[in-house]
Amino acid sequence: MSADAGPSAVETELDRDIGMVGAVAIGVGTMIAAGIFVLSGLAVSKVGAAAIVSFLLAAVVAAFTAAAYGEFSSIYPESGGGYMYVSETFDTDLTYIMGWTMILGYPASAAFYLVSFSDWFFRFIYPALSIPEAIPFWVSGIGILALLVYINLRGTEESSQFQIA
Repeated sequence: MSADAGPSAVETELDRDIGMVGAVAIGVGTMIAAGIFVLSGLAVSKVGAAAIVSFLLAAVVAAFTAAAYGEFSSIYPESGGGYMYVSETFDTDLTYIMGWTMILGYPASAAFYLVSFSDWFFRFIYPALSIPEAIPFWVSGIGILALLVYINLRGTEESSQFQIA
């Protein structure tokens, strides 16, 4: 038995399929998403013009977040995103918390986006297309979920092209 028979490091280098335009489209689409389209009306109705200040503040926070992710991705080019950055920088407890935050947070935000889309579709598209209101509002959300799962299963490049379009 050889001395180096122990576990070896696994290479997790990312394929470079997206490109700059695709990366920007995905980042902007993720940051804007349903929040701008759904919550902006609610925010303006509650606080009026002060909502503009909150959106500008959120834009500054998003810019700093994007800059931090850009720095980390140039330092750690391996796949893993936020989990990889925390695991390489901090101790195991924070890595564990980050992992669970991602596991619980991403599906929760996806559910919010789908419910928001379903509500928007139900309020504006159902009447415009004369779709019977007997069809539950969440059907459109399930439809968009199926479409997005299909596109993502096709691959990174296809997902990027869809986001750009």
